[in-house]
Amino acid sequence: MFKARSAEGLVVLEVLVENSSGGPPSSIDLKNWIKAYAVTFAVLADRDKSVFRLYVPETVLPTYLVIGRDGVIVYRSQGTTDDPTAEDKLDTAIDAALRATAK
Repeated sequence: MFKARSAEGLVVLEVLVENSSGGPPSSIDLKNWIKAYAVTFAVLADRDKSVFRLYVPETVLPTYLVIGRDGVIVYRSQGTTDDPTAEDKLDTAIDAALRATAK
């Protein structure tokens, strides 16, 4: 989905805040994560959790955010979910963010 939307300005970025042992992620952890989940977008390590604390003040993993070009969070979903509409909600938030920043 994100590749098709990249022409509209969508950028997907995954931020790892810990490795499988709960410690800071290393470059090897990033490579293993990318390989294990066949990730095709950018993944960075937030070793000191400074980015995480900025956008996710309450520590809930996983957290999914849609952030507009102005840095404002326009959508937040935290924790695992069995909500069958979760992907539709995310798509709707992405649509709104892209429309708002395309002006």
